Amino acid sequence: MKCKDLKKQVIAKSQEVIKEKLALLAAELDHLLKDISEDTKSSAGDKFETTRELVNTERQQLYARVEDLNKMLAALTTLPPGAANTVDFGNLVQTDKNWLLIAVSLGPVEVAGEQVLVISPLAPLGQAFQGKQIKDKVAFNNVSYRIAGIC
Repeated sequence: MKCKDLKKQVIAKSQEVIKEKLALLAAELDHLLKDISEDTKSSAGDKFETTRELVNTERQQLYARVEDLNKMLAALTTLPPGAANTVDFGNLVQTDKNWLLIAVSLGPVEVAGEQVLVISPLAPLGQAFQGKQIKDKVAFNNVSYRIAGIC
């Protein structure tokens, strides 16, 4: 499979994974908001207030996760083509070990029988590959990678 075709499929699959995560978070938020609305104040007022505060904290954390996922989705939607000769944001990199998409911090995605690690350019591994070219070697965590292709 051509690198550019694989890259398109990896981006599409990554967007799909993020949308699935957003749907799960939306369901979790709905459940949480339903619990809040059904909760009535009991005679144990302090316990009620403590529980309500914990629920509010959890809700804020869920909203923050939703915001992060939406940012990741937007970044994938507007992913630049990336330079073809040096590793940069937006590149799909083929190494002698695996494939890397330098885009967002998502983790492994499987497409067309290929395992692709979708990582942020700010991640330590992403930083190790920044600016490297085909045939360059990258050492990271006692593992040596050789860049075989960039698109």
